[in-house]
Amino acid sequence: MAYTHHEWPGIIGLDLSKKTYSGCRLSGDGYVRRRNFTGKMTQEEDGYRRLLDEIQPEDLVIMEAGSSSFNLARFLMNSTEAEIIVLNPAQLRLIWDSQKKTDKADAMKLACIGRC
Repeated sequence: MAYTHHEWPGIIGLDLSKKTYSGCRLSGDGYVRRRNFTGKMTQEEDGYRRLLDEIQPEDLVIMEAGSSSFNLARFLMNSTEAEIIVLNPAQLRLIWDSQKKTDKADAMKLACIGRC
């Protein structure tokens, strides 16, 4: 699935765990500017709502499927106009074959998928 015909203000990759998320926002020409952020996986003000501050209405948000991803995806789809994509982790060899396995690195790799 390639989205090269569309340009977003930013592409956000989210690596999720049960209690926290790690995000990477790519922006600028060629999506070369990178900014990392983290937060809690709660719907209170310091969790999901704080994540909304990171997302612009026309961004692309990519996350891999997991135990908490569908609740977050549903919340984001109801709270922002950004395009939300949940990927099958079994098909993400980019992450599973990686030597560097950190939440920050995984979030960046997910964001980079959106540049394709």
